[in-house]
Amino acid sequence: MYCHNCGAKNVENAIFCEKCGTKLSEPNVRASKSMGNKTSFTGKNKPSTILVVIGYIFAILGGLIGILIGVYLYTRDNQDSKFHGRNMLVIAAVIICLSVIATSLFSGSLNTPIAPAMGTKNFNNGQFSFDYPDVWNINNTRTDASMTAVDLGDSNMYQTDVVKSSGVVIGKILKSSGRTVEDSKNMFLALSGDMKETSTNYITVDGVTAKESIYTGPNNHGHVTEVRAITWEKGDSTYMIMCIARGSDLGNTLNSQKKYFDTIINSFRTL
Repeated sequence: MYCHNCGAKNVENAIFCEKCGTKLSEPNVRASKSMGNKTSFTGKNKPSTILVVIGYIFAILGGLIGILIGVYLYTRDNQDSKFHGRNMLVIAAVIICLSVIATSLFSGSLNTPIAPAMGTKNFNNGQFSFDYPDVWNINNTRTDASMTAVDLGDSNMYQTDVVKSSGVVIGKILKSSGRTVEDSKNMFLALSGDMKETSTNYITVDGVTAKESIYTGPNNHGHVTEVRAITWEKGDSTYMIMCIARGSDLGNTLNSQKKYFDTIINSFRTL
């Protein structure tokens, strides 16, 4: 037996230390020879396995019971208890945060109004056909020896005093006429304003590769117009689809009207 005060070795079951006189029976701490006068852990404060399992289950479920068990274990005077308690609190906090985020996203999606499906009409003049938004109107169709053209757009497109409008001009030009689609496109751009090309791309229209160019510039109303010009050749003719968004500086952009323009472009077919 070793004295917990001075560390001196005493005979087994001694009541007082032979060296310093300290009473050995209280606090009844026995130190092993290898530990000197250091106190050993008895293991009485280790957490119950069942309690730990229940705590983790409720922590993963994000329940209050899991948090309470985590707090209880974390405040115990035992390293195992503190370890498990801390883990439970961290797990519960993460689960609760994820639940709050998921709930916010889900409730937000429920509150987002669903846009009604866009209805369409069909145009067919015997030379080509396409679908267009049912809220738009065909304004004019014209045919001569070299060209067939169709104008359509929203209700504001052909009102001279309205600064925001959207529409499309479709043209078919016979190659034998000597006219080119570039001439027709440039003439249209000149009427739209001081237009400058900003980008060029290639897309597929009616099964063939078409050139897509984006133009922007000031118009006669003192605002900005955007034009999406698509041109291609097929058979004995060249074609163009000119998509116009007037008042793009006021929010009426090619992008905001894209679903209307794409309805026409994607459904266009030669006959």
